[in-house]
Amino acid sequence: MLEMIALMAAVAMPQPPIAQRFGEWRAYERPGLEYAVTVNDTGSEFGIGCQDDLCVYFVNPHKDCVEDRRYVVLLRNSAGATVINALCLSLAGRPQFAFKSRLDPNEMLAGDQITFALPIEDSRFRIMKFSLDGARQAVGWAIDRWKQSRASATR
Repeated sequence: MLEMIALMAAVAMPQPPIAQRFGEWRAYERPGLEYAVTVNDTGSEFGIGCQDDLCVYFVNPHKDCVEDRRYVVLLRNSAGATVINALCLSLAGRPQFAFKSRLDPNEMLAGDQITFALPIEDSRFRIMKFSLDGARQAVGWAIDRWKQSRASATR
């Protein structure tokens, strides 16, 4: 869990210049950190960050969640729906749901759009939709750069 917190804290820092643009997605690179992110029409972010031995997906709901609490989140795309377990982290004053996915990135990022149903207060859910235009390329770029940096670090 501490690795996940450190990774998400690094992603929450001010963004460096964009390394690559892929459709609605942007890919960034810092020393030892690669990530890809998109922003929806409400300003919420969804993306993936990779650092050390860990890649973590994150979504920013712009709603408070209980820090360090695990939440069940529904994820839906053109491949179907699945339930994921996400951890609430508060980074740079912003709540983030962070999760590792057992889905292959190509399966998770299938189709034109991904939808999350995030639990909020009083048994209600917040529905968040994100474009997947460029997602596979941006996430692939970030993961490839991460693998390269890990390989060069072990030499």
